[in-house]
This record gives sequence, structure tokens and C-alpha cells, in this order.
Amino acid sequence: DLPTNYVVCIKSELMGEGDTELGKLLIETFVDNLKLQEQLPTHVVLYNGGVKLAMKQSAVCNSLSELEELGTRIMLCGTCIDHYGIQMDLGVGMISNMVVITETLASAGHVIYP
Repeated sequence: DLPTNYVVCIKSELMGEGDTELGKLLIETFVDNLKLQEQLPTHVVLYNGGVKLAMKQSAVCNSLSELEELGTRIMLCGTCIDHYGIQMDLGVGMISNMVVITETLASAGHVIYP
């Protein structure tokens, strides 16, 4: 059984290492399947390359939006967004900072890194 609360932490546009196309497919499938879980994550934290998943043109933007509508908070690393220069391309989530991200991860019952 999952603990009462869990956070999903995504650090890349890909899931796993190796083939790029496979990694994209895996992360799309993973995010899409999150909303089907009996218990939803309290937060999805996106940092480093993972913030690109929140862009309007991302294949997972709609799935993240659906999760957000179901009550999961989508948190984006502001430093990472600035680094990639994608402020104007975001389609989902709220820009946060490392203080809040650290508190969120530290207070989570469990953290999942796909």
C-alpha cells in the first residue's frame, strides 16, 4: 500500500537511460497512467530537463493538466525554467523555488522518481 501521501519527482524529459525515443514514450505513458491511480500524488515536481514536460507543445502537457484538475499540484523549478528560457511556453503548473520544492519532498510520505 502507498503511504498517505506521495510526490512524483521528474528530472528529465525521458524515463530511464538508453534509447531517447523509448525514454520519451515511457515518460508519456507513466504520466498518463498517474491519473488512473487509486491514490493520486499530492504533487508532481518537475526540475532540470523535466520542466520541459510542462510546455504547451509537450506530449504530456494534457495529462499534467488533467492531474492538476484532479487536485495534484504541478510544481516547476523556476531556476530551471529561466535556464531553458521557456517561461512563455508553459502550459501547466506553477513556478516554484528550491525552498518550497525541498519542503515538499522532505514532508512527503514517499517520493517516486520515474
